[in-house]
Amino acid sequence: MSTLFLIGNGFDINCGMKTKYTDVYKKYINEESGSAVIKKFKESIAADFATWGDFEMAMAEKAKEFDDEDSFIECLRDFKLYMVSHLEKEQEQFQNRTAIGKGVRGRCIDETTNAIEEFYTGLRPNVVNEFIRLGAKKNPTYHFISFNYTKIFDYVLDPYAGNIIHVHGSLGADVVLGADNISQLTDLPYETTRRLERAFIKPEFNKIYDNARLEKAKSIIDGSNIICIYGMSLGKSDLSWTNRILSWLLSDKNHHLVYFVYDESVFNKSNWDAIIDEEEDRIASLLGKICDSGDEMSQIFDQVHIPVGYDIFDIDKILN
Repeated sequence: MSTLFLIGNGFDINCGMKTKYTDVYKKYINEESGSAVIKKFKESIAADFATWGDFEMAMAEKAKEFDDEDSFIECLRDFKLYMVSHLEKEQEQFQNRTAIGKGVRGRCIDETTNAIEEFYTGLRPNVVNEFIRLGAKKNPTYHFISFNYTKIFDYVLDPYAGNIIHVHGSLGADVVLGADNISQLTDLPYETTRRLERAFIKPEFNKIYDNARLEKAKSIIDGSNIICIYGMSLGKSDLSWTNRILSWLLSDKNHHLVYFVYDESVFNKSNWDAIIDEEEDRIASLLGKICDSGDEMSQIFDQVHIPVGYDIFDIDKILN
């Protein structure tokens, strides 16, 4: 059985790192601006985006406020350079934290390994038995696609460290920030060229920079039996990946998606029916955003699992 983990920024946050958009924004706007265009950009960007995807789509909307694509790209690159610097410091601080105590990194690796190999054990018995039937205990294979720029997940994934694809690049290399496709930039008062697509359309950058990485990630998704999503939202800025996962679910009734969300809710295990109610409400909300029709939702509803009151990758607990 092949299980794929898709890892987003929520993993780094769960490790105690300050890697939210708001963490970067608060410091970026107070930095000295290199030009009048960048200064104006800093004065206009908002602080209240919940995810990086929200910021990316806001940037797609804001593109029409610029006089030309060069000004837009200038501001995008300025922000990205600051973001990279911020994330590099957070990454270094995390690595220093794990180096302080004897065996701390080792315990983080053990926690990550156990979480991967036992990811399904906190689900309800019918789902656990279905995953065992599919081969969860018999010669399982694991793949990992990271949507993070940091390599913190790599750092605590020692036994599997050579098997991670960073589809949006990684710090110090090929960081790509932006929208999913050019149609998400509307009502632009200027003509666009390949320069803007390379700078802001993530799939287009990948096709030009490292198409093999892109195709390998797609192939791994298509060949998976189970996909676990941790710490990332299926938003519009990654629409291509969301649509591929939807197609994967629709292609085979034996395909299952486990979608882990940050959750502080507490449910009494004596009322499992209430837990299932909450889980189904969350599934309906998720599928309502990504499905094209009610028929699609009905077709894959029982293949999607959103654990309530159950989490994995408890790295911050070890560090604290």
